[in-house]
Amino acid sequence: MASISGYYGSGSVFEVVNNGRHVWRAVKPLPRINGRRRFITGTGETRDAALRALEKNTQKRITQPTAPRHRTTPTVSEFMETWKQRDEVQASTKKKQLSDMRNHIIGPLGNVQLSRLDQQTLQPIVTDLTEKHSAGWHALTTFSAMLGYAVKQGIIPANPMRAFTIKRKTTAVKDDDNKYITPRTNIYWRLMARLAKSENEHHDEYPMFLIAGLGLRPSEVIGLTWDCISQLNAKGKASITVKQQLARHDKEVEGITGYYLKDITKNKKERTIPLPEPWRKALLEQKRKDRKSIQGEWCKNLVFIKPNGRHWLRQGFSTEWHKILKEYTEGSNAPAPVKDWRVYFIRHTAVSLLTRDASSALTADIVGNSAEITESIYRHAMQEAMGEAMQKFEKRTVERYLKDERDFMKKGTDDDGED
Repeated sequence: MASISGYYGSGSVFEVVNNGRHVWRAVKPLPRINGRRRFITGTGETRDAALRALEKNTQKRITQPTAPRHRTTPTVSEFMETWKQRDEVQASTKKKQLSDMRNHIIGPLGNVQLSRLDQQTLQPIVTDLTEKHSAGWHALTTFSAMLGYAVKQGIIPANPMRAFTIKRKTTAVKDDDNKYITPRTNIYWRLMARLAKSENEHHDEYPMFLIAGLGLRPSEVIGLTWDCISQLNAKGKASITVKQQLARHDKEVEGITGYYLKDITKNKKERTIPLPEPWRKALLEQKRKDRKSIQGEWCKNLVFIKPNGRHWLRQGFSTEWHKILKEYTEGSNAPAPVKDWRVYFIRHTAVSLLTRDASSALTADIVGNSAEITESIYRHAMQEAMGEAMQKFEKRTVERYLKDERDFMKKGTDDDGED
């Protein structure tokens, strides 16, 4: 091996055997990139031919720089299989995320390597899903979360989805929720005043739907057990602890079917709510029914059991609510979204009234939403403030609705107008 005499830059020229043929090869080093050694080579039948080939390749490199090489990384489909193995995510959440990915992302991007995802590649899919529907927003945020996980794993240096601002598309249901919150709140409490009367044909369901008015989610209402209620016989001291929900086993994930009490709420936080007097009395009435479930040990202590001994399901809870609500609003000239709305919105009526007397953070703590004040040091003070807020809540509902029911059908605009 000899150095390249008279040739600009250091290098060497030597004879090698290539496919059984003796040829000459000239090699010139290039500056290192990321610690990696790089060379330009030229091959020819003679020493001079190899040097001429080296010169030609050098000029080509100067005039036509090579594109940077992409690091070989998993494709979107391949990395999704890794991503779904993470343990910190609930099975139901993981199932929804994977469904979003398969329905909206894998088709157009599944075979693309993570390292080749850039703004130009992603723009068409982002535009398409943003304009479609709210499911598109969920798919894009899920995809961005997966790429963020890839960054944490050191697979890609940055999340390319951060280049986009994805505006959440509100649904018609959400728009109606905001638009009609006041007339719906009025209807709910006046309906509760009717159900409170023992002669009402739906009086048996009154305690269940009244408890929902404390801001509990449907799954928290039908998953409530008697051990979650303390000092029920003590006026002014009774409280309810929301710490669980009725859930259904996912056969695809868990391999079993059926229902069970899931010992965690949606926001993973336990909350205790002081019981105003009408709610305490309604639960006392419910307890006197002394109903036992015929469907298994896990649900024998449920607060709300049907007369036939079966526990309530989310669908049945919703169906019963729509039936009662439609009977109450039948014949009214109110807009359709005022006359019939989903049972989950009962929770919003509590928020509507509580926020008039309590801060948004305190209201969030009562109904189990995200709250800014979460540190344990504030818990005692917040519990006292919560009691005061519930006293005002009781006064507002009892004085305005439960003691003075006005006929919704005859009232007109006060009940069915827009906010």
